[in-house]
Amino acid sequence: MTTHTSALPANDTAAAPLVRHPELRELVRVARAYLAGQAHVSHVCATAGYFHEAARFLPMGPDLKQMASEWSDRADRVWPASALLAGSVAEDVFRQWVAEQLRPFDAVELPSLL
Repeated sequence: MTTHTSALPANDTAAAPLVRHPELRELVRVARAYLAGQAHVSHVCATAGYFHEAARFLPMGPDLKQMASEWSDRADRVWPASALLAGSVAEDVFRQWVAEQLRPFDAVELPSLL
C-alpha cells in the first residue's frame, strides 16, 4: 500500500502543521471523522474527488497532485458500484488504508467536521 511520505517526510510531525491547501485539510477532517464512525465512506469518496479536481487546476506540487490522484483512485475502487470491477477494494481494507494515510497528519489540529 502506498503511503504519502513523499508529501510529508516520514515521522516528521513538525512538517504536518504546514497543510496549506484547504482541500487537503478538508480531506483530513473527513477521513478522521470516517475513522471515528462519524462520517460515511461516501463522504470520504466525495472529498477525495474534490481534492483530486482541485489538484488538477490549482498550483500544487507534484507530490500533492500524486496524493490527490491516489486518494481519488482508492475512493473510486471502494465505491459500492465498483465491487464487480477488477481491483475493487473492500471497505475494511479502505479503512485501514485511510488510517495509514492519516499518520503523517497526526500532529495536525483541525476543527471538528461535525
